[in-house]
Amino acid sequence: MGKKIYFAWMLVAVFALAGCEDLEDTYSDYAGDGMVRYVGRCKDVKVTPGWERLHVEWKNSLDPGIESIKVVCAAGDIVRDTVLEVGTTSCDIRNMEDGSYQVDVYAVGEGGRLSLSKKSEFARPYTSLHEEVRSFSPGIIKHFFVENNLVLFMDKWSENFVNFELNYTRTDGNAEVLPLTEEMFAEKYCLLEGINTEEEIFITREGRLEGCLDLIPLEPYVLTADPVFTSAFRGWIKEHYCLDEIGKEFLASKSLQFDYDILTLEDILYFPDLEEIELGKNRYLYEVALSVYPNEWCSVLTELEKSEFVLGIAQKLRGVKINRYHKHYFPETTTLQINEMGIPVLPGDINYLPTAGWTISHSQGSNVTEQFPLRNLLDNLLVTFWMPRAHTVLLTYDIIIDMQEEQTVNGIKITQAGLANAMEFIPGTVQIETSINGYDWEMFTHMQNNTLGNGLGESTLYRAPEPKQARYIKVVVSDQANGEGVTNVSLGDIAVF
Repeated sequence: MGKKIYFAWMLVAVFALAGCEDLEDTYSDYAGDGMVRYVGRCKDVKVTPGWERLHVEWKNSLDPGIESIKVVCAAGDIVRDTVLEVGTTSCDIRNMEDGSYQVDVYAVGEGGRLSLSKKSEFARPYTSLHEEVRSFSPGIIKHFFVENNLVLFMDKWSENFVNFELNYTRTDGNAEVLPLTEEMFAEKYCLLEGINTEEEIFITREGRLEGCLDLIPLEPYVLTADPVFTSAFRGWIKEHYCLDEIGKEFLASKSLQFDYDILTLEDILYFPDLEEIELGKNRYLYEVALSVYPNEWCSVLTELEKSEFVLGIAQKLRGVKINRYHKHYFPETTTLQINEMGIPVLPGDINYLPTAGWTISHSQGSNVTEQFPLRNLLDNLLVTFWMPRAHTVLLTYDIIIDMQEEQTVNGIKITQAGLANAMEFIPGTVQIETSINGYDWEMFTHMQNNTLGNGLGESTLYRAPEPKQARYIKVVVSDQANGEGVTNVSLGDIAVF
């Protein structure tokens, strides 16, 4: 009985001793070397990125066998080892290049034996190649050089903006450094006068990024003279002036025309020789309709405040005249100097081709019935128009006009319906194509889709870039929905000249 009790206590003692060892820090090698003990490992490793550095923190084990700490940072074939004094709990790995790094922290015991490692941490330092650094706002979203003046469009203020300064040379030769303050950003737009725009102008910046420990020394942002046009401006120039690119020759224009809704007119400041702009000159609204609805169908500027600021500068610094037709773009309260030109009148020298003997049809055929006949499109009269009977499915109509013989076509006039109850179904765009044989078609203008004036009885003139030979004319329009489940389309006239 005594021997059994003795052996039982021996087993308890063995298990108790085994429990004092951390199983993760102990490895039994049965190949011949016996028990191998690893020193206690570092825990709670945390890696935080900074500017061209990684900051590493950890908690040390209380193991008295630890002689030093080793931090290993690796990215591909690049491995950097740092050996630190025992008890150290943080370090910085500096002068790092861009990349994702694997970081491990080890305790080092007798003979240089490393502890086992916790799960590796991965981090990427912030460098000039980091996409968040490269995309950091320059503070200025757009700028214009206007003779010896600089126009700035400010970005929205951010708490991450630190030490933003504009560096330039004045016309008297003195260098200036202008702090870009939160108050300046709140103003949105800025005009700086008396600047030598032939000398380099740049913004020096420092900024912060979420998750980065350090203030980031950003690359200077240089203001160049290269135009950066809005997509809306490019689209209008392509549609109205038949230009795919805005080159130096067009930038020398003395006059510009704008007719329909547009985002902003800011890009007129890229035209150094501009003398006047014409607003709504080519919108041929129906005067009878305007007598009933005097404030309708005005073209709109989405960014009105910005456009008024730009045009005010153009008038102040370049003496640009603004000629406005009808009441397009600006409210009566505008502070701009505007020459009111009245309502545009269709040119009286247009020779429309006679339509006797012409035929007209559309692609939907018997799928729709006509409330007002298609033939009305060829009579060039405002009192008549074409409109199918209302339906519930959106349709597109290829309207084909056969002039019976090949003719020279310079332009096409398309007029909206002149009846008020047809207005809810008028199309906003139109496609126009011509053909000699009825099979091979080409665009009549420079655009696939052309803006169509949206006024009651409004006429729009489309001129070919050069005269075209054609027998067939195709006009493509689509149904409009009135919001109550009803769809339809209406059109007033198609006249060829």
